[in-house]
Amino acid sequence: MSLALRNLVQDRTRLALSVAGVSLAVMLVLLLSGFVDGIDQQVGAFADRTPGSIVVAQEDVDTLLVATSTLPPGAAQAAERVEGVAEVVPVVSRLTILDLHGTKLAAYLIGYDPAKGGGPWRMAEGREPGADDEIVIDRSIASRHQLAVGDQVSVLGRDLRVVGVSRGVTTWMLSYVFVRTSAAEALLRAPGIASYLLVRPAEGASPDAVRDRLRDLEGMNAELKSTMVENDSATSRGSSPRPSGSWRPSPS
Repeated sequence: MSLALRNLVQDRTRLALSVAGVSLAVMLVLLLSGFVDGIDQQVGAFADRTPGSIVVAQEDVDTLLVATSTLPPGAAQAAERVEGVAEVVPVVSRLTILDLHGTKLAAYLIGYDPAKGGGPWRMAEGREPGADDEIVIDRSIASRHQLAVGDQVSVLGRDLRVVGVSRGVTTWMLSYVFVRTSAAEALLRAPGIASYLLVRPAEGASPDAVRDRLRDLEGMNAELKSTMVENDSATSRGSSPRPSGSWRPSPS
């Protein structure tokens, strides 16, 4: 028997504690790894299920969840004229406060056109909003606050009727709620506002080349959707986002 093995088995209590310590360390590493993977999947859930492979944001903004983005007037029309662009889907995105039976809750408000996409991708019950006084909330919100289809929620001082409850439309930080684009414009008192453009390149066009052309538009930044997701994930984990010019949160 080798000296090392003899030393290990000589004190069985110490051996057991050592094995238990190593096992616990391995379990913690696996647990943290799974937690980080879960965050990445949640953070990328919205982007992964929206149209296009390129995201256009306000200049110097390269995340979907952290910064507030407000595009210049006419941004969608300008993007549509860029060579290699097949489709442009504007969405409104704002961090907002819901008033739920006297309880304040932060959520991501998404304004979208149901005909173009960018809304909830999985419904637990109900339907997507068809009028400006309607809203879709996440199932986690409905469960915690005993809300159901037909109930009223207050958003920015305006009562909206819940017409749908979505599934899996949440991150570890906040949940998404969805209204029509026109409803978001009215709530924010900003007609024609757009936060992001979801861009689908034409068939055969290089996404990288289209992104670079979109970056030439005044007041706008463009990133591949995968890069936006990476930056959101890095920020959620507390690490630095992937560099893309001079990043800073934009003014509200």
